[in-house]
Amino acid sequence: MLRALSLAAAIFTLGNATWAAWDQDLTYDEPVHLGWPQRLLEERNDAREQFRFDSKTPALLPNVMLRSALQAKGVESTQILRFATRLPSVGLLALVLLLVFRLARTGDPETAWLGVLLASLDANLAAHASIATTDLAYALVVLLFAAVMARQSSLLSSAALIGALLGTALAVK
Repeated sequence: MLRALSLAAAIFTLGNATWAAWDQDLTYDEPVHLGWPQRLLEERNDAREQFRFDSKTPALLPNVMLRSALQAKGVESTQILRFATRLPSVGLLALVLLLVFRLARTGDPETAWLGVLLASLDANLAAHASIATTDLAYALVVLLFAAVMARQSSLLSSAALIGALLGTALAVK
């Protein structure tokens, strides 16, 4: 029963985020979030001297690249381009839910399904998955960090990986 409920919640959440990505207008800050990675991609300019580029990261490069690829193919529809720009965020939500399942599957399978259910019901995850922002990339990297920490390995390679993931999480957000 919990498995079916969790799968239904995950499918609903992903569907809801996908629909919202298609249906909703741009948020006031999406153009700002996309400005720096677009400039990086098109002009190879990574400068942050302008105020609006002071904290942007390459986490939104996939979003900008997908939109640019469609524009290169001749797509002009504002709604299709906006949706394409947001679609990588929906994909990150799917990865977050999969990683929650994997992390919670330490013993009892019911725990993993409960984790998926609770993550699927988190309104913030669904809301941020429907727009172009760094929040889902951050959540994914934090979960990857937790997964490595849960291994509790004292190997130098694990320490390097832990440091790299933590640094990536902080750079993304």
